[in-house]
Amino acid sequence: MKDKSTPEGFDLRGYNSFVRSFGFDYVLEEFDRYMHAYPKFNLITPYTEHLKAKGLLEPYQEQIRSIWRLTWLSSYDDDKPFFLMVSFVAPHVPLMADPLWAEYYQNAEIARGPRESPEKTNEIMNQYLDVLFNHSNSPLLTDEYVLNGARQYYGMVSLIDQQIGNIIRVVEERGLGDNTWFFYSSDHGEMLGDHNLMAKMNFYKSSVLVPAIIRPPERMTPKVVDGIIESIDLTRTILDVAGADPTEGSQARSLLPFINGGGKVREAAFSAIEFQQFNAYLVMAATERYRLTIERGTGAPCELFDLKEDPDELNNLVNDQTYKGIRDDIIKDY
Repeated sequence: MKDKSTPEGFDLRGYNSFVRSFGFDYVLEEFDRYMHAYPKFNLITPYTEHLKAKGLLEPYQEQIRSIWRLTWLSSYDDDKPFFLMVSFVAPHVPLMADPLWAEYYQNAEIARGPRESPEKTNEIMNQYLDVLFNHSNSPLLTDEYVLNGARQYYGMVSLIDQQIGNIIRVVEERGLGDNTWFFYSSDHGEMLGDHNLMAKMNFYKSSVLVPAIIRPPERMTPKVVDGIIESIDLTRTILDVAGADPTEGSQARSLLPFINGGGKVREAAFSAIEFQQFNAYLVMAATERYRLTIERGTGAPCELFDLKEDPDELNNLVNDQTYKGIRDDIIKDY
């Protein structure tokens, strides 16, 4: 049965049906970089050449431009509540900002974070860090190299800010601002040269601390709230807002009490990374003060940082016997 809610001819990767299986009524995916929409920048790629040869370049460009015009949101005329999820690939490698934002940041001075490489404390960390250093091309990460990448990265972030502003503007123009929740977050951060690393796949704050911005329909004074949450808590909050029951057995916690001035959401947050290359499964537990990494299979402690005394995570205390009790308590409790 043909799905009339999704434009014909643009399910190039066969994902539309899969995404709709999660409950979405309308699916529109951008298959390559936004720059393909604007020939005036003369940004030719093998993909645009392929589309041109097939006679598909102009409809492809029009599809992407229609995304930017927020066609669905502008034309939504159902009186039922809607859930709209907009996912941006950027900021992501390759670090190539929109030409206008790249120009804006071309001479910007952007401070670099801690340069010190992580400490190889045991054989697991040896193998783990070798993978990270290789993936990051760490020998290339000079100050100049990182600064140039940061300028492009900031430009990509600013473009997203601009487009989110456009979404909010359309919602406001349609008179829906006082009846719409906005949730903004990301799946991971970017090391951007910190600890001589790029990308993610580690538990340093540049990688695991991501934005969590919530704008309720009721007007409130903007505020920054400290506290530990996990990404699944945002999902649980959306369910709570919609009046839906949480998934049975879920450990997610609604942030509504937290938003309304309640106490702590979590005592600790968790994350995990599996490396099949050397059969390791690293698990992190972070409280407001400490962050611990262990290898789950062997139970071997790999990292321990005192985030209060050492916010840049430079001094790995995992083998410091002074902190053995703290390390063991975290392992026991979490």
